[in-house]
Amino acid sequence: MADLARVKADKQAIEKRLRDEIDYCRESCREESDPLDLWTSRMPESFKKLLHDDGRLNMDAIEAFRGQKMFVSELPNSPSLWPLNWLKGRLRGERRYCRERLEMMRQTGDINYLSKYPLERAGQPNFVTMGGHRFNERWTRHVRYVRLCREHLDDYLGRAQPAVLDIGGSYCLFGGLLKREYPAVRVGVVEFPEQLILSYYYLATIFPEARINTLKEANQAKVIDQAFVSRYDFLLIPAHCYAKIAPGVFGLITNFNSLGEMSEKWFRFYVDSPVFRGAPYLFTLNRFHARPTYPTDINILDYPLHEFNRRHFVISPLFLAYYEPWAKFFYKQVYFSSQFFEFIGRRKS
Repeated sequence: MADLARVKADKQAIEKRLRDEIDYCRESCREESDPLDLWTSRMPESFKKLLHDDGRLNMDAIEAFRGQKMFVSELPNSPSLWPLNWLKGRLRGERRYCRERLEMMRQTGDINYLSKYPLERAGQPNFVTMGGHRFNERWTRHVRYVRLCREHLDDYLGRAQPAVLDIGGSYCLFGGLLKREYPAVRVGVVEFPEQLILSYYYLATIFPEARINTLKEANQAKVIDQAFVSRYDFLLIPAHCYAKIAPGVFGLITNFNSLGEMSEKWFRFYVDSPVFRGAPYLFTLNRFHARPTYPTDINILDYPLHEFNRRHFVISPLFLAYYEPWAKFFYKQVYFSSQFFEFIGRRKS
């Protein structure tokens, strides 16, 4: 009974904070709209899903935000591929994609970390079960990132209190996995305020004891320095507060996919900042060239990789091809317009 009372109290506390965060977000920290940028253009419409039409908190949607593809999508797109949905070419293509991803993980050694970290259910994600593993596509890539951190960044992450800043970290899936691998790490996630509301829900659900700052605390802070960071396990940092971060506070900067998807304005905002240029370590995965998928000329030469001694630099095995539906009952393989690079490095002296 005590455990049930604790769960109920935790749920009530989470719902109250979600309501407070949504109200504060609407009043004080909405980002400027940028129709040329993929992510800023998505925010207003996705934000509406957090509430019912009458303004009440839509907890059903929030509790299932991953399965309902709120802000970001996860493959497979259907909660079940069997027994009848297999007739659809799109869904069979998704299952094949997942099967090939599992085989890739066996070849690269990532499978050991998938065994260590089976997909958790917060947000009710869609998933497949294959070879004794429960996973979806988004989960597998972040499992790989954590495995690469252990292999190439253990000298930093194994310290007393390392701090990692994940730019464009969505609902902090990577940060949550990294915290499980390195309990002492402090993880900051830079995102749009709307997305950070779901980051809070996700993190508070799987880490009920974690200290997580509010949007108001980030918004009202004059500077996000070592003293501010040390008060929390996870830091939710709205994009418009990024410039407040003191250089050197976060020793490792990470970004997966989204820098190459941004407008050039936002790309330069992040990459040219003292925070980015002053971090001793960098871990990023992005496209060699953003065009033609995205309407910018961002390419690998725009990343300051030359400022680092590389520890890991390969064409990523994660994003080679995918499957599109064809003639309803069939599917076809489509190669990505650009391959992706994985880079881990330590800044040169």
